[in-house]
Amino acid sequence: MENSNYLGTEKVGKLLLRFAIPCICSLIISCLYNIVDQIFVGNGVGYLGNAATGVVVIALPMEMYGDSPEAAKKSIARSDAARAAYYKNVSGQEWGNPHGYGLCIDASVGEDVAANLICDYVRRIAGERSGMK
Repeated sequence: MENSNYLGTEKVGKLLLRFAIPCICSLIISCLYNIVDQIFVGNGVGYLGNAATGVVVIALPMEMYGDSPEAAKKSIARSDAARAAYYKNVSGQEWGNPHGYGLCIDASVGEDVAANLICDYVRRIAGERSGMK
């Protein structure tokens, strides 16, 4: 029968190997998933889709590492500057220009209001397209 208190009795080196290897494997799989996902989004939707999916990725490290609001703002500004340069290079347009997007929503309105705005927009667009047929 295996010792159920191995975290308190086992050597640190053995514990590190026991827990680090599965963790490293899962991180590699997660990174590969994100890379492949971006390839599919980039090929299917285009560079605008890649730019949109990058926004979600920023929030996760901030929460995981407990960055201060000032450090988070600096990191976001740095990421935005890199995105703006990439977007301008690829599209020839300015990052943040609302005329380059089909729908812009101020996130400060809240999740429910934003979701309702998106649903209303999709219904309106679908109604316009079905009326054209």
